[in-house]
Amino acid sequence: MAGRRWRQVSLRPSTLRRRVERNSGYVSGVGEEGPLFCSAGMQAGLGDTVLGMGRESSDEHYVVDLCDEVLREKGMRQHRFDWLLGDAGKSGRQAKLPVDGFWPGANIVVEYRELQHVGPVPQFDKPDRLTVSGVHRGLQRVIYDARRDQLIPAHGIRLVVIAPSHLDANSRGRLLRNREGDLVTVRRIMMAIAD
Repeated sequence: MAGRRWRQVSLRPSTLRRRVERNSGYVSGVGEEGPLFCSAGMQAGLGDTVLGMGRESSDEHYVVDLCDEVLREKGMRQHRFDWLLGDAGKSGRQAKLPVDGFWPGANIVVEYRELQHVGPVPQFDKPDRLTVSGVHRGLQRVIYDARRDQLIPAHGIRLVVIAPSHLDANSRGRLLRNREGDLVTVRRIMMAIAD
């Protein structure tokens, strides 16, 4: 590609080669499992961990995976209950609100509340655009989180809220993915709600 500079990076010399496009800050390449992509910032400090693009590489997905292991059950990701609804749009339709993870056997919902859930983040809030609720996305997120906090326990389901501050995270709220330490913390959180 003309005009683009690529740098070869080796994370696992025997299996992986990565090219860092300096203009975009993304790492891409091909590994044993096919194409791999992640932002260079996400790659930093993760050692041999290779992240895919999308939800699978998110901190939320990592936390839900930890919960799977602790609860010894595969949770239902982005599950939507018929009774957990967003505000009505112009047509009167109400979307079902997703939860990060639901474990029917344990009767637990886990919500991972990243920094945009506790304070303003212009990138996520889009303060110049109104949602169906008539407010910007940041305020709508507060409203919907409060709705989850109220309705999930009202339907007899235990709600567990996990924040970056509960786990090993950097100052920007990105998880460092200290798996062993994070598993201990998630176990402690789950044991506390079991009492």
